[in-house]
Amino acid sequence: MNSMKASLYPIAALAPTVFLLVRAGLLGRRRQIYIFKPLATLLVISVVLLSFLEPSWNSFYTFGVLAGLLLSFAGDIALMFPENPKAFAAGLRFFLLAHIA
Repeated sequence: MNSMKASLYPIAALAPTVFLLVRAGLLGRRRQIYIFKPLATLLVISVVLLSFLEPSWNSFYTFGVLAGLLLSFAGDIALMFPENPKAFAAGLRFFLLAHIA
């Protein structure tokens, strides 16, 4: 009997979250975007964290992906405050670092 990998469990919650995020974007519902965008990123981060339970995970690659996702999450949060120039600049820096990671 094949059991599903634990790291894939959050995917069940990710699909409807992304659907709701796209819907909120199309309808211009900013408050919902501010809820679903970080939630979607946290669900992807949880996939990476659960991959540490897998017997054959690649530590260098996994830590790099995790660092990039955490920096992207910080960038998402910082860009939620577009009226604050310092927050905007911080968001850009976080995304730059995420791409480097």
